[in-house]
Amino acid sequence: MMKKGEKVMTQSDFDKWLEEVCTPENIHIEITVDPSLSQTLNNWEKGRLIARLPMLEQLSKRLVANMIKGIRKYGEQQQSKGLKYWLDHGIDDAADSLNYFFLTKAFAIREGLIEQEEGFEY
Repeated sequence: MMKKGEKVMTQSDFDKWLEEVCTPENIHIEITVDPSLSQTLNNWEKGRLIARLPMLEQLSKRLVANMIKGIRKYGEQQQSKGLKYWLDHGIDDAADSLNYFFLTKAFAIREGLIEQEEGFEY
């Protein structure tokens, strides 16, 4: 058990662990659909579902890796900071994610992959 105020890992060790160990490649997830659901889908629906399962598996691996990262990154002291702390943290993460989407969209517009929308300047 960690003592109050004790760091979980040094930043250098944490960064090395993130890069080498806590990666989606080290998480194994398989998503299957129960036959009771699958048999209610027509062939087109099954095809769409089957095509998306590998994407969901990759997303799930990232979610698990990030959860493990958070467990290691945030010790007991931070875990008990309260609801406001974690809501603020979540809002910051959501703002970062939204920013990434806008930056990606701006890149796609500059590269001619999608059309620029009227009223939006990137």
